[in-house]
Amino acid sequence: YRRATGRDDLDLEAIRRSLHLLRRWAGEYELRTTVCPAVLTPEDVIDLAAEVAGAPVLVLQQFRPGHCLDPALNDLEPYPGEVLFELAERCRAYVGRTLVRGAEGAPAPRSG
Repeated sequence: YRRATGRDDLDLEAIRRSLHLLRRWAGEYELRTTVCPAVLTPEDVIDLAAEVAGAPVLVLQQFRPGHCLDPALNDLEPYPGEVLFELAERCRAYVGRTLVRGAEGAPAPRSG
């Protein structure tokens, strides 16, 4: 989380308390993360899913270079869509409804 935000002064327990409050809330919500290769490894994404296990929806968003706050990321190649869809499949062990947004290469529907 510190790598993603660029801040070292984060109160991770406050973030966990916020997640706890969301879980107790009766309203609908989804958790989203942009999967930037410079910030998140595939294993980081799986760890994130484990941390938010039981959430109603987790969305893995494709990273889009070009208009980043950090200019060093503007030329970064995003993960291929197939990688995001594979990660989503692995994340479903923790968050049953894990979706991918903004990526090409959706897998064909399973038969049967």
